Amino acid sequence: MTIDFTTGFSEYWRKNKSIIEPWEMVCVLRALKKVSLYITNNLKPIEWSGMTNEIEGKILIDPAFVAGEYPIPPGKMDALVGLVAHEAFHTRELSDLVWLEIKEYAKNLSIMERHFLFKLVDVAEDIFVYATAKDTIWREYMLKTWKHYFPKQQNKLTTPPSLNALFEIWGEIYLEGKQFPFLPVDYQDPLNLLEAYTDNIFGNGLNSISDKSRYRVQLYKEMWDLLKVYIRIWQEKFILLDGQVDFEPESDVENEKLIERDKPIPTKSSTPRIPDFSTINKLMEEEEKRNLTQKIRSLVGDRTFEVIPTFFWDELKPCKVLPDPYVVKRLKQVFEMQKSKISLNVSRINRGLYFGKIDCRRLYKASLDGKIFREKEYEHDDKFWNITILVDTSESMGINKLKDSQAKWYIIQKTYTSLYEAAKNYGNKLNVLAYHEEVGRCYILRLLSNNKLHSPFPTGRTPTGQAIIAAGLNMPKDRRRLIVHITDGEANCGLRVDEAIKYCEKEKIELVTIGYGYNDEIRDYFTKLYQDKLYLMNNFEELPEGLELLLKEKILKAG
Repeated sequence: MTIDFTTGFSEYWRKNKSIIEPWEMVCVLRALKKVSLYITNNLKPIEWSGMTNEIEGKILIDPAFVAGEYPIPPGKMDALVGLVAHEAFHTRELSDLVWLEIKEYAKNLSIMERHFLFKLVDVAEDIFVYATAKDTIWREYMLKTWKHYFPKQQNKLTTPPSLNALFEIWGEIYLEGKQFPFLPVDYQDPLNLLEAYTDNIFGNGLNSISDKSRYRVQLYKEMWDLLKVYIRIWQEKFILLDGQVDFEPESDVENEKLIERDKPIPTKSSTPRIPDFSTINKLMEEEEKRNLTQKIRSLVGDRTFEVIPTFFWDELKPCKVLPDPYVVKRLKQVFEMQKSKISLNVSRINRGLYFGKIDCRRLYKASLDGKIFREKEYEHDDKFWNITILVDTSESMGINKLKDSQAKWYIIQKTYTSLYEAAKNYGNKLNVLAYHEEVGRCYILRLLSNNKLHSPFPTGRTPTGQAIIAAGLNMPKDRRRLIVHITDGEANCGLRVDEAIKYCEKEKIELVTIGYGYNDEIRDYFTKLYQDKLYLMNNFEELPEGLELLLKEKILKAG
């Protein structure tokens, strides 16, 4: 029977798709990782089978299940979501603790008994997490996984009976709601035993997750002691009927593979295909570089609960606002003064440096510290700056309370285009970033790339604290660093601003905020928060002047 995968729950929420195989496979992994965070924060890494040589401690997805269908049909995406939800619930409910104790107990069993015990625990744990997911959408996704992703035995009701088939029947009854009206008589007694124990798996009356997991270990041992009797009964019965029947495993190696839980999960696909994993890995590396969420969480100690997902992104819309010649001239004067200060002390005599022309008169110093070389030292880049303009592009920035020609966003664009024009060829490195919140995420947008300026559309809320830290993480440490933050309002989502200020102080990053639009109460609060790191404007037309004053204060004073 052909399964229809063209419809599914995921078609209502999955928007990032691609018809190009590597991009689509990256998008799928990204979506599955987001899904897992709704259930647990400590899920194993999710990868396509074959992406890396390391498979221990990972959730591996067989690419053959989706090969050749891009974007992936919603029904198949549902099955993959169910697989991740299935693993996430196992992680949350400490199934790994159950497996550690069961594997320790199984060391004294034969390979065949070990295989059947592991199969029992596997199905029992699936039944447990299925019940745990009751009244959630994850249960519907997991149901699709069990129906369409995991392989099934085709002739499990034929003789001779086996515990593998018995456990599969048990799982299908409880996980898929299947009925078996014509069940062979050999299965009836052991199946009744399994059904009698099923309600006990949930550990009713126990509140602790660890207590429940330890309780299940003891229960599975008890179930196994009762079930292993049927191996002997079936062996005696069917070997007498047919001398060719062999209940023992064919080889130790083959059966050891069956009890490995970290292997790629096989599918029923008959057209396996190896994707271009080198391209997928490169795209994943780029994806990891864009995602700064974990880095920011690692920096803020106990306040990780405030952090929202944070991503770098390249803005593609060109900036059509031209620089202001007057502002360009004024800013160029600042950089000229900086350059003249540096040129006054362009070099100095300082014998005994590490490299340069050998000074034969000082060769006797070689055994001490090796400083026998050049006599003249030139100025290094520490006299120059890495300057980042960080612009608030929340929704309030796009509201034009002034005349259209003097709107806030227009003035900001004119200011950073003028600064970019003025800063050329003066030795400083300039970066222009924007930030806003959208659908619960903080986006940091690169507005300057490949010597071209871009302009986003203001939208969303104001995650100032995270944006400042993200800008700092993006700044090279080869020079002095300065962040000029331009905003028209108070932060209203994400990490608190004082955490960002602490981060900048610790990393020796100069941070200055140019603000506008505050009432007296907020002015007092911001003055206390930013102290000497704040420049308040009476109106937005003062922005170019304020930027000029700040550059003079920071660059020329330090120079």
